[in-house]
Order: sequence, then structure tokens, then C-alpha cells
Amino acid sequence: MAFNHLLGRRGKLLYGAGDEEAGNIQDLTLNITNSETDVTKRSDRGFRTTAPVLHELEVSFTLIALAQDDPLRVALNEAYLNSESIAAKVLDEEDNGPVGSWWVQSMTRNEEIGERIAYDVTLKPEEIEDWYEDGAGTYDAELDRFVFGG
Repeated sequence: MAFNHLLGRRGKLLYGAGDEEAGNIQDLTLNITNSETDVTKRSDRGFRTTAPVLHELEVSFTLIALAQDDPLRVALNEAYLNSESIAAKVLDEEDNGPVGSWWVQSMTRNEEIGERIAYDVTLKPEEIEDWYEDGAGTYDAELDRFVFGG
């Protein structure tokens, strides 16, 4: 019996110029929110009303430390220490998600006794180049926005 569910375990983080898949990560999370502005008017009868202003993205995951020279750990560490960004795509199993350059906001190393060393990593966008839907870009330059659903 086939299941019609998107599974979290099939999500992926591709990084670097060669789209290397980060195989040693856990709990990949793409947090999508909006900032807001107050648009309350007297006619709102005492209720505060707001409107969305900017989209905000944040990527977080746990990186399992396999070796000191692990390519993803090295790339993240160098990007963090040099205040540079890292190219990455954050995709679900149908290849939907943001593509861009991300800076390392935090990289917290956990060294719990009896556990393997792991890093809790948070990335924030420096530039969003595209947003893939079914593996294809959806940015409409003429409209200067991302277009979903045709």
C-alpha cells in the first residue's frame, strides 16, 4: 500500500557549489514566518489588526560530528569564522524549498557525557535566489516575486 505523505526523513540540505547532500544531519527544520506591521484603525472597534510585511526564513538542524575534517562542519565553521555565507538548498522529498546563500547565525557544540558530539546549527538567509516547486524555480522577475501554483 502506498502512502500519500511527505516524510521528514526525506527532506534534504544540499550545500556548496556542487550541491553536496548533508547526510550527517538530524531534525532539519525550515521555519517560515512573516514580520508584521500594525494597521489598526478606529473602525476596527478596539481590535488590533496587522498586515504581513516581510517573509522571514530560518533553517535549523543538528549536525552529527563524524570527524574533525567533515566537509559540512568545515564549511560551516569557515563561513561562521569568516563572516561569509554558504550556498544551500533546503528541500523536501518533492524538491520544494528555498535556494540561496545562508549565513551561520549559531553553531552550538553539544558535548553531553555518554553522547556523541553534535552541533545545533541555525542558518539565516543572506540572499534567496529562488524557491523551487517540484524541482524548478518559481521566481517571476517581471512581477519581482515568487509565484506558486502556476
